This record gives sequence, structure tokens and C-alpha cells, in this order.
Amino acid sequence: MFRIFSRKKRLQQSTAISADQPEQATASPRVTSIIVPFSAVERAAKENYVADLVTAVMDFVTAMFDQGLYKDHEIPASARQFFHTYLYGMEVANGGHSQFIRNYRGHLDKITSDARLALDGMRAENHLAILEQMVDWVREHPKEAEEQTGFEGGRADFLDGLDDLFQEEEHRVPLLARAVGWIASWPELEIVEEAECEEAILDIVMANPRREPRLRHRSVFHLKAVMTSRLEVGIGLACAGLPQPEVKLGIGEGRILHIDGGKQMAFPVVTNAGRALLCVVTSTHAAAYQYLAADGTELQLDVGPVDRVDELLGEGAPRVGLKLSHVGADSIATVIKLADAYRAPAALDLLSRRVGIDTAGAVALPSMLVTREGESVVSWTVAAGSKLLFLLSAPNGSALLRSGAEDPLADAHRLEIEEHFVRAEADGAN
Repeated sequence: MFRIFSRKKRLQQSTAISADQPEQATASPRVTSIIVPFSAVERAAKENYVADLVTAVMDFVTAMFDQGLYKDHEIPASARQFFHTYLYGMEVANGGHSQFIRNYRGHLDKITSDARLALDGMRAENHLAILEQMVDWVREHPKEAEEQTGFEGGRADFLDGLDDLFQEEEHRVPLLARAVGWIASWPELEIVEEAECEEAILDIVMANPRREPRLRHRSVFHLKAVMTSRLEVGIGLACAGLPQPEVKLGIGEGRILHIDGGKQMAFPVVTNAGRALLCVVTSTHAAAYQYLAADGTELQLDVGPVDRVDELLGEGAPRVGLKLSHVGADSIATVIKLADAYRAPAALDLLSRRVGIDTAGAVALPSMLVTREGESVVSWTVAAGSKLLFLLSAPNGSALLRSGAEDPLADAHRLEIEEHFVRAEADGAN
């Protein structure tokens, strides 16, 4: 069923990546191998245990997208098709077709197109028929499709019926069990020993000739999305305006709560002080309130990596305590305007690179705004990994500092920052 390739042979053949125009350093790359460990294949072949093989393929594709920064058309079509089919199957199993439509509304055409091909390759005729019915329904009911939430009150009866059909088919022959034979037929599949798998995947990740410019573009525009977001800036200023300033580490799903005599959207926020707050950002202001448990006590949390705030805080609806800070809409608008004018996101990326700090997942929130005629300065608190730094953005340039330090770790003139921004913007076309 499966071919076994040695690591040595794979590298000598140089089949893992190619370029459309080899003579150009930044030619469009093409990944031509799908790397999986021998142990996953062995369990699928001998024990009919498919989970390890499915995980291995998903991990490979995720590494190509997230670490290698390859684009959809640059990885083997079979791997991409399987990836999108897995997303479809997992969403339907978790929350039904309604949830799938809601979560991937902007990518339905691409995902369903790939899933069609994959399901056909797996010979999953009944699963394919269910998918086709969903696609037809979305096309015929665009307004109702836009209203899908995946929750009660936002679920179409027709889609619930498709969920029942999907589950019946899963009980008969699970989709992922059908995938094994199809995966075995992939000509791009290359099987390596467990100990060599991680390095083999890293080789392909690092082989992308366009990885570095794409990293720069992703970093700058990720930071721009955070540093010019009205919600993020408002929450950042609300936390900075507390009697003892705090820094937002994570934010959860918003919910409508009774606040100050009316209903407002409030977001649970975990800070570096090891506690939870409730923050609101309205058209007129941003504010922070005590986050109280059902018994009226404040939550005390362990400060550490915060990935899923809602899981950390639990499912119970919080009570709103005392108002702790207030910042006007004009201050929020000013910070966003200056972040754009001073190219603060590009400055942070440039200076972080100079001192060897990875900006992946970094968060920069305003901690102080000093307004002077023609010389307004914004101070940003920067959380990058385990490091807490400060970025000063001013009209003539920016500086990156450690907490309490007077001398900057790195600084850059406005012209350098502008050049870095222009380069990152152009990198988006690569």
C-alpha cells in the first residue's frame, strides 16, 4: 500500500521543493512532497488505526502554511484538498453545517471545491452528496446562509437535517477511514523514520525562497491589525488607565451584559496582574470594570500564557463590578491616527528584528499618550513571547526599550521605518 523512502534518498533526489523559474532567487516555489512518519503509516496499515496518519498529514500542511508560508497553490493539491475536507468534517461533527457556514463564510467556495475533489478521491459518495446539498442550499438561500450562527435560533432546519445524514454516514463508514486508501495513492507521499520527520519537514519549511519577505509582510500587518483596531486600542487604554496600570494578555468572546443602566457588549480580559476584567468599547468611550464571579468575588488567576480566555474563566456569566477606568473616544481615535502616521507597526517589527525578538503573535497596546502641538508621543506596551517591552513612537522615529531602562535596545529614524513599511507592503505581492 505505501512506499517507503529513506531520508538520504529523498534529499539526494531534491524532490521536496522546486521552483517555476530556478534562475530567480524569489521564483514561485512548489512543494512536491508530503512528509509523514513511518509509525503513522504502519499503524494505519497493520492496526487500521488512522488517527496518527490523519494527524501527520494535517501537521504537515499546517507547517507549510504557518511556518513555511507557502500559499495554497504551492503545496500538493491532494494535501490541500484533504486539509479542507478535514476542516469541513470536524466543523460538521462539532457544530453542524450551520457552524461550518458561519465559520468559513468567506472561504466556502475554495473549501467546498477542494472537498468535492477529495471526497471523490476517497469514493465517499454519500458524504459528497451531503456536501453538494449544502452548497446548493447556500446558493439558493444566500440571506439565510448569512444568518447562520451554529447556535439555537441561528440554525436552518434543512442544515440540521444534513447533519443527521452526515452522522448516519459517519456511523456506517467514518470519513477519515475512507481517507487512508486515498492518501496511500498520493504520488507525492514520502515516508520517513520518526526521528527524521521533524527535520525533513523543517527542510521544506526553510526552503521557501519567499518565506522571509512573507514573514515580514505577515508580521507588520498582524501588528497593524492590532495597533489600529478600535477594540484593541480601547481595551489597551482602559487597562492602562487603571489606578495601577495593567496590560491585556488575552481577550475572550464578548457578551451582552447590563452595564451602567443599559445593555452593552462586554469582553472578558485577562491582564498581567493575574486578574480578569470586563471591558467595553463604545462609540463614545472605553472602560474597564471588575469581573466578578457568581458569588460576587474577584477572580484570581495564575499569570502565564493565555490562549483561550473563555476556557480559563469558565462558562458562567460574570457579574459586573465597579467601574475602574474610563477613556474618551477622542483618545482612542488619536492613538489609532498616530499609529498609522508614525508607522508604529513597521517600527516595532524593524526594531524587534534588530534585537532578535520574534514578533509572531506579539501584542502591542497603548500605555500612554502624550499630546503636544506637533510632537505627540505614544508609548506602547509590547508583549512578545515572555518579554515585556516598550515602544516609543514619535514624529521623528521610534525606540524599543526594556521596562525601567533609559537606553533603548534599538532605535530607528522615521525614514528607515517608512522604508521598512514600504518593503513589507510590497512583500504582500510575493
